[in-house]
Amino acid sequence: LLEKKQSRQTVSQRLREEFGIQCGSIYWPPCHLQPFYQDRFGYTFGDFPVAENILDRIICLPIHPQLTVEEIFYVKQALQQVLKTESEML
Repeated sequence: LLEKKQSRQTVSQRLREEFGIQCGSIYWPPCHLQPFYQDRFGYTFGDFPVAENILDRIICLPIHPQLTVEEIFYVKQALQQVLKTESEML
């Protein structure tokens, strides 16, 4: 979960371009903005601001059983470096 001022898109892009690390997001739009819930209950953007805010700040790092300890450490170091420079730019 990124800090509120950090851009998920920027962090993901930098990890990909500078370190070759592919990231994802959990899902978008949030559940209440999925067509079924919008049609059935009339939910709109802003009805659940906390959920919208959190989903907009979640970044999914690569994680799977085939990752080596070295690869996990590489992802950790890359993320730390990107977050540090992003924080300095804010």
